Amino acid sequence: MAAALRSDIEQVGACLIVVLTGRLATATAPIARLAVLKCLADHPDAVLVDLSAVTVVQNVALTVFAAAAQRASRWPGIPVLLCGPTPATAGLLAGGGYGRLPVYASTTEALAALPERRIFSLSETLLPVRGAARRSRRMAAEACARWDIPHVTDSASIVTDEFVTRALAHAATMIDVRLALRRRYLMIAVHAGNPGAARAANAPASDPWPDPGTLLLDSVARRWGYQQVDGGWVAWAMLNISPRPGVAPRRLP
Repeated sequence: MAAALRSDIEQVGACLIVVLTGRLATATAPIARLAVLKCLADHPDAVLVDLSAVTVVQNVALTVFAAAAQRASRWPGIPVLLCGPTPATAGLLAGGGYGRLPVYASTTEALAALPERRIFSLSETLLPVRGAARRSRRMAAEACARWDIPHVTDSASIVTDEFVTRALAHAATMIDVRLALRRRYLMIAVHAGNPGAARAANAPASDPWPDPGTLLLDSVARRWGYQQVDGGWVAWAMLNISPRPGVAPRRLP
């Protein structure tokens, strides 16, 4: 049996680094996948995977990174970069048989290749109480005013309210709300505990918090969905920050 694979997460600027240590095999690959997907909840500019302390004992396990990167490209369009592989592992990755991902000699080299950006984010942990949804709407309004995108306020308030309301109804755990501004999108993520609720027939396949508000989310979000992470689920959404053609941005009073 392969030894356990350990994952640690470090933050450098607007990027997150997944540091893997141990032996990568089909039995331990899910640990690497979960670590990458967990990073997505923070909407980083990129996820770097440090392979310098990884020994690949089953080559097919390398496909886990391509699978995680494919998920990251959809939620919410975050690049995954592989860093510091041993010469043998680098050779396997260069062959393309295990997916084609950017590979760098070190995390320093990968970070240097990324464009420098300022971090614009707002986050808060809410108690699972009646006023949580109202507080999340205020957070959305505060973020949009702070980042000069008042025309997104209504949509952001709808999304945060819907996600937090679902979490209150189905999870009843502490609720982490995060808003982050990217070049073209406002990213919203709400993290709560495992609800253990039955899925509605019309809800997305990964929707742990079924609710009639699905159509409402479809109408205001560019893209949205759910992702299972350690200890629960993350509901996420991407909102366009460019005003519709011919419509001037609405300013808050």
